[in-house]
Amino acid sequence: MSRKLISVALTLLIVLPSAQAQHDHAVSAPQVPGMTMPAKPAVNAANNLPAAPVKISGAFVQALPAGTADGSVYLSLTNTGKTALKLIGGASSVSQAVTPMQQTRMTGMAGMTGMKDLPVMIIEAGQTLTLRPGGDHLMLYRMKRVPQVGETVSLTLNFVGYAPLKLKVPVKRL
Repeated sequence: MSRKLISVALTLLIVLPSAQAQHDHAVSAPQVPGMTMPAKPAVNAANNLPAAPVKISGAFVQALPAGTADGSVYLSLTNTGKTALKLIGGASSVSQAVTPMQQTRMTGMAGMTGMKDLPVMIIEAGQTLTLRPGGDHLMLYRMKRVPQVGETVSLTLNFVGYAPLKLKVPVKRL
């Protein structure tokens, strides 16, 4: 399969379930006999989405030296639902974006490692995904400022078909 075809397939796997979930969770105004309800303004689709069935533990932002461009978030995510969860990234108070990253081994490079952006991290039903130093993590991409030890960072995680999950994450040294 070509890379372009794989990229299109992954995009469809992410976008179509999200659009269907938004449609499935649409809420209409209640009907009251003998009463006309005023027209409702458009509502952000995320407001109608259910909370993700996920338990978060051990979350922290790695403390880094001043001037560092990108940072890392480590945590464990346990899917308490009956279907797979798809984590597609998020936002934070200290960076332009939060991106799922995969740690990779570089072939022919004497054990050196690298990183690769992931469009989605999948957490199977009943399973735990642990993001840890030296492995897969969430990248705080293009930090606006470097958070200090003892601070708390606002973090929002986005799952396909679910409302954004807002967290407060402490900054710690490794």
